[in-house]
Amino acid sequence: MASPATRRKAHSAGVDLSAVSGSGPGGRISAQDLEAVISGRAGAVARPAAQAAREGTEEIKIIGLRRLIAHRLSPRWVTAADEELSRRAFGDGHAVFLRNWPYVLDLVEAPGSAVRGRVGLAPLPGRVRGAGAGSTGGSHLGISRGTRHPDLALALVRFLTGERAQRAMATGAALYPTRTALYRDPALVARNPWLPRIHDLMRAARPRPVTPSYLLLSTTLQPELSAVLVGLKPPARAIADARRRLDYFLASRR
Repeated sequence: MASPATRRKAHSAGVDLSAVSGSGPGGRISAQDLEAVISGRAGAVARPAAQAAREGTEEIKIIGLRRLIAHRLSPRWVTAADEELSRRAFGDGHAVFLRNWPYVLDLVEAPGSAVRGRVGLAPLPGRVRGAGAGSTGGSHLGISRGTRHPDLALALVRFLTGERAQRAMATGAALYPTRTALYRDPALVARNPWLPRIHDLMRAARPRPVTPSYLLLSTTLQPELSAVLVGLKPPARAIADARRRLDYFLASRR
């Protein structure tokens, strides 16, 4: 849907409105949507028909289910969504797929959840063939070299990694144990049927990069990659901007 003025402007610019994703109510195409396509800010959502003809390609109109998949399957903000924003959309029933940590299962299956009883668990899709691999992470335990009580610190570490503490955390803290045998424990599985599946997925996962600057790297690279995906920056500029920021921050840590 579009206003007469928007349709006239699209015709003059050689833009097929059936290939444009509208941001207005009910998918209505606004003048701003059309202007974004014409100026290239929308990441080449649609190509002018004249250009397609010159390239000798065939245009196929995106209608019905095909258009739904192409333009309505994900909201426009999806490439810039952080962990909590995407989790809320999924938990409210506005998304069909979510990549997140296992703690989300306790939230989506809680009483009052809009998706309770309707959530499945699967490995990430693979790039070429077969299943992909998730990433592992968690809270690690260590003993400070300067502590005055190394024996007590070691005793605490051994207690927290023992079966008793691991069972308590899995039962009451929504944390998943590091002891693999607990993932098949009948009492724990009765409380959390996801445990055997999570065990298999974690065994196939890969660890995140080991670096003390992980948070810095993540918060620097993620917005730059998102800017490329939505067409706000060319890849070369995004890489240059990320490198400049990382060089500045990491220089202070040397």
